[in-house]
Amino acid sequence: MNNITYIDTCRGAHSGQIDCTIYAELDGKQIGYLDYSVYQNVVHIEMIEVNNEYKRKGIATGMMNFLKKENPGRSIKPGYSTGEGIAFLNSLKEAQSESDYLKWKR
Repeated sequence: MNNITYIDTCRGAHSGQIDCTIYAELDGKQIGYLDYSVYQNVVHIEMIEVNNEYKRKGIATGMMNFLKKENPGRSIKPGYSTGEGIAFLNSLKEAQSESDYLKWKR
């Protein structure tokens, strides 16, 4: 899936927190999104969702990689996860180098 475009938009800010969404689009069609906030220089993931027909095709991983690229030097803290979300986060940890793994905090 090489035609995926990632778009980072901010929805608003309040009390020192910035709320944003990364959209994944394929040929102009939204196929997933990642909601997150930045507070005290830490990225907090709120929600990751990928359309059913595009799951297990690297879309969520692509959004996470884009999130890391857009927020260099910031820790990324996932929120509460479903069983599917926990499996996804564990797959990311397995794929990361030790130094990258240490940036992930629960």
